[in-house]
Amino acid sequence: MKVKLSSVVVLMVCLGSLAQTDPETKQKIRAEIATVEALLPKLADGGPGLYTLAADYSRLGDSGRALDLLKRCLLLDEGFNPNDDPAFQQLRQKSEFQSLSRRLSLRYPVVQKSHVVLKIPEKT
Repeated sequence: MKVKLSSVVVLMVCLGSLAQTDPETKQKIRAEIATVEALLPKLADGGPGLYTLAADYSRLGDSGRALDLLKRCLLLDEGFNPNDDPAFQQLRQKSEFQSLSRRLSLRYPVVQKSHVVLKIPEKT
């Protein structure tokens, strides 16, 4: 039975990772990967977990694993878009990433004439 864990939990875990690649940061990223991989089978919605793992593997320089996870995430069609995410900077030169990027741009075009529909007040 899958436990419904909030996707926010997975994204909160990933907030601690930085784009730096010093040994201490790499160790933190590897720990984050272990945590997210352990949580992934329990998540009702795997998209955030897959995206987080893809970003982490990209930060570690494992572009093959990062692209595989990113493709799995994008196949879920949950609106994730890595185009402006600094975690994927190393992948931007790869033709496979560029192809994914083009498909995402067609699927989710930028809305230039948008307007605010709803504002939610911030709790203080």
